[in-house]
Amino acid sequence: MKDSLMIGALGWFTYSLDQFFGGKNLVKNFLILSLAAYMMISVKVYIFLAYVPLLFLFILFEKLKAIKAVLLRVFLVLVVIVISIFSFLYAYSSFEKELGTYALENVTSSMEKLNTTLASMTAEQGAESNFNLGAQFEGTPQSLIKVAPFAIVASFFRPFIWEASKVSQLLSALESLALMLITLFLFVRLGPFRMVRFYLSDPMIFFCLTFALVFGVFIGATTVNFGTLVRYKIPCLPFYAIALALLYHKYNTRQYRKKSNNESASASLN
Repeated sequence: MKDSLMIGALGWFTYSLDQFFGGKNLVKNFLILSLAAYMMISVKVYIFLAYVPLLFLFILFEKLKAIKAVLLRVFLVLVVIVISIFSFLYAYSSFEKELGTYALENVTSSMEKLNTTLASMTAEQGAESNFNLGAQFEGTPQSLIKVAPFAIVASFFRPFIWEASKVSQLLSALESLALMLITLFLFVRLGPFRMVRFYLSDPMIFFCLTFALVFGVFIGATTVNFGTLVRYKIPCLPFYAIALALLYHKYNTRQYRKKSNNESASASLN
């Protein structure tokens, strides 16, 4: 029930904020925005804390799109990212006492305790649904960075087919396999450099993919059971899928324009 409410609140929050900044139905969208924010804070505040900073970055990048010079725009995006990271860390360290449970040190230590508790609980219930991340999370920010690649793989691409021991796990494994094949297809078709360029130049792709990956790191690093993993990763899957769809659409649009320009050039020569 909480996951359904969270997905709905995320969707309404994003839509109403976009409409609000677009100048449409300001009072109505402000009320929807406030209600959705209250619901997210009440249900799962950690999702709200991960979501809001990236959403403001998205709005800022939307404003930067007005700059026509591509190199200047990419440079400013990188500068904004670096400044935002340092500002975020400074704010967290400055207000550590006020943040209490949600301060960075406490969050990571709480995640480590949760990981240990889940491991002991699932060990008592049976190990068929447990999995090994491939790296040990020790409850520190440095450890979280170290396990990030393993956590992302776990969140989006596991359980693997051979890890499924139940029918429900098999369905989840097929979903993860489809997501992995689509990701690999885009990686091969676009290439790593073009994917990075699209990611940095398109605010919506940046927002959706960054939120999905950040959320996926936290879920993958703190979950030791496939049943829990499948349930907890639900909020980030739509954003990851949207990012993949936008990457493919952007690539197709570029290819179509290139083909049209070539045909026009050939016609003019003839």
